[in-house]
Amino acid sequence: MKLNTKAYAITFGVFWGLAVFAFTWGRILMEGRSNRETLLGEFYRGYRLTPLGSLAGLAWGFADGFFGGLLFAWMYNRLSERLNGAERLKQKDKEHHRQHHRQPDHGPWLYALMHRVPGIHA
Repeated sequence: MKLNTKAYAITFGVFWGLAVFAFTWGRILMEGRSNRETLLGEFYRGYRLTPLGSLAGLAWGFADGFFGGLLFAWMYNRLSERLNGAERLKQKDKEHHRQHHRQPDHGPWLYALMHRVPGIHA
């Protein structure tokens, strides 16, 4: 199964952007606004526990999630191709072995002869 990289990128971006936005507003409602530096603010420029900071977090979170989702889907597709390619080779080898190393089919006459005449074994 191949993943749609654009869809994953947009989905991850929206999810992470909204998560940062919701987290920021949750903290603002519980503890109030704060202009002090936060751990997330060290990575996302302009991010603070303020209404304007929540918008910066939304934008940075979308960008961060977008590229994270893009990278995830791209890596998954590459690994899946390699693993599925190896699996297809194994299946092809099994089929080749089955075709070239079959027991000969002697037909119904030999089967009938073996079961009617005692002491004959194939």
